Amino acid sequence: MQQVRKGHPELLEPQDLKDPKGVPESLVRLDRRLHAEGLAARLILQVHDEVLVEAPPEEKERVESIILDALIHAAELSVTLEVSLAWGENWAAAKG
Repeated sequence: MQQVRKGHPELLEPQDLKDPKGVPESLVRLDRRLHAEGLAARLILQVHDEVLVEAPPEEKERVESIILDALIHAAELSVTLEVSLAWGENWAAAKG
């Protein structure tokens, strides 16, 4: 995570998604649910079809469940959306 912060500190300024113009509804719901659950995890960045969430290791299972629920149910389709998750100390490690 530190590598991302050094390269783009402006991307990591805390922002509430109170005025989510242009932000997919599923990400707004994800951000609000992380806050509502009282988790330290935070939605950090969206790049194309990837979402970066920063979370302490002890929240991993709960955060995985919330992310999967929010993104799999992002749209009503006749097929289930496929969502893959990866974890790492930083974005590069998670992308493996």
